[in-house]
Amino acid sequence: MPFQIVKATSADAEALTPIGTAAFLTDGLNLRIGDPRTFTPEQTRESETWRQTRFRARADGPGKFWFKAIDSETGRIAGYSGIFTPESVKAGAASLNAGDGDIEIPAFLDRAFMDVMEERMKGFKGSVLGERKEQVWYVPSMAVHPDFQGKGVAGKLLAAEFELADEAGQDVYLESTPVARQMYQRAGFEAIGKLELSDLTAEEYFLTAMLRKAKPKSSKIAA
Repeated sequence: MPFQIVKATSADAEALTPIGTAAFLTDGLNLRIGDPRTFTPEQTRESETWRQTRFRARADGPGKFWFKAIDSETGRIAGYSGIFTPESVKAGAASLNAGDGDIEIPAFLDRAFMDVMEERMKGFKGSVLGERKEQVWYVPSMAVHPDFQGKGVAGKLLAAEFELADEAGQDVYLESTPVARQMYQRAGFEAIGKLELSDLTAEEYFLTAMLRKAKPKSSKIAA
């Protein structure tokens, strides 16, 4: 199944956020914030509006690059991902709560939990990267719709992002869910740390800090 990787922007928010919801429908952290399977129709609309606003806040601006994968046969968007430069991360672009100041968080979602996660993630990244935490590119999000999982979509999205980081000669960092860890390893990431979160979820859960070393550009041989 051929996929085309193209740039995504804040204008894609309405099309992309439902893919993220579907991709993380049973994820332990996502369920802790709020279980979409239990939402009323009105809550679903409110939640999606909030997620769209958050995505728009994280999508545009210097040093933010987003891509979407389009199924060339059907035209459906199969997945999306983003990558931030070290400078944009330092400026706060990677904050889990980015964009929350632009819209009131729905009352049925757990804001207190989101704040706890924000603090834990900040401390975790610093503990595994040390001074290098402001020298790596960061992948804040990767979502592939269940209909397209296992078809190489994530790998194609990552390849587009790696090209940018490699051009800059810098490594790429992310935190992986348990489900995605092996996929990231196949893409060239190495596990460098583990953040245990089982005390916050209804099941055993942890995030894995992963780092992909920059690949040197092939030097051209002079004729």
